[in-house]
Amino acid sequence: MIVLSICIPSYNRFLNIKAQLQSLLEIKSNEFDIIIVDNGSPHNIYEEIPCKDNRVKILKRKKVVSPAYSYNTCVSYADGKYALLLLDQDYINGKYLKAFIEILKSNETHGGYCVLSSENTDKEYEVWEKERALPYFGYLGQHPSGIFFRTEYIKKLFKMHETIEFENRLFYDILLTECAVQGRMIKCYLPLVRRAKKEERLAIQSYNIPTPTPDLFFFPRARLKQMDIYCRHLTGLRCSKDMYNKTVEYLYKRTLWQMTTLYRLMSLDRAECLHYRISPRKISIFESLYWWFIFNVYFWRKDINISCGVKLKIIGKVNLMHIKNKVLNRRA
Repeated sequence: MIVLSICIPSYNRFLNIKAQLQSLLEIKSNEFDIIIVDNGSPHNIYEEIPCKDNRVKILKRKKVVSPAYSYNTCVSYADGKYALLLLDQDYINGKYLKAFIEILKSNETHGGYCVLSSENTDKEYEVWEKERALPYFGYLGQHPSGIFFRTEYIKKLFKMHETIEFENRLFYDILLTECAVQGRMIKCYLPLVRRAKKEERLAIQSYNIPTPTPDLFFFPRARLKQMDIYCRHLTGLRCSKDMYNKTVEYLYKRTLWQMTTLYRLMSLDRAECLHYRISPRKISIFESLYWWFIFNVYFWRKDINISCGVKLKIIGKVNLMHIKNKVLNRRA
């Protein structure tokens, strides 16, 4: 039985994929397979990757679609009980694949994600039960590699959300959120998946950004649009009032961080900026304060199902915690 399908949406990154296949196919196991969906590359992927292992399935689109559509639909081709999304620029460590499959087999989970950065923990994974999973797995807005879903549920969600545009890069976030509403979720600490290093991202130009754009995903205005999509979806979810309020709090905290701290860090990241064909620049404290103000006004006025008192509590709690952490970091 196939437990895990590793789903790789790709475009012309054949050398990286071949290296991945060489590592993974050395594992003697029929509990996983690999689905590669080529997004209309100009070269023939079947000639570039002449793999005869029956655990590898290669599909090629005749026409190029948006990266978001490619990411979102790639997992729908999975044959395993679970599907893990892996961008073709990133890496999966076959050394930990069997251990990850055993985690999936021993836990009836609906989904989760693999931690991409190294965290100091002795745990291999953590489990969140249905009653408390939503705030921790809902609307993460993070890099998609390492996110995994139960395949059976993916297919149901695709039918449920025919009105949601697959062009939307946030659809896999919405899938993960709905999985969190349904049941047990897992956060995996095994160093199974890692992002491409800065030098590697710089060497591989993103095909989907042919010209500079004022609306890149990490720009503050794009984060506000992201918040809108998340809030509309959250309103339709079936969850307790307590989970709803906690999810709004986590969503506020994440978006505020994305619009200020993360925006500043990514704007200084030369590799990230060149990857998207923009010039690196330093974000001033005044610009950060501007976006802090804009977001708080937006959140206060936003029509969501919580009272003004709860909104005020969330704003105060998150910002006081941020100030406290700043003070402690300076003292350290």
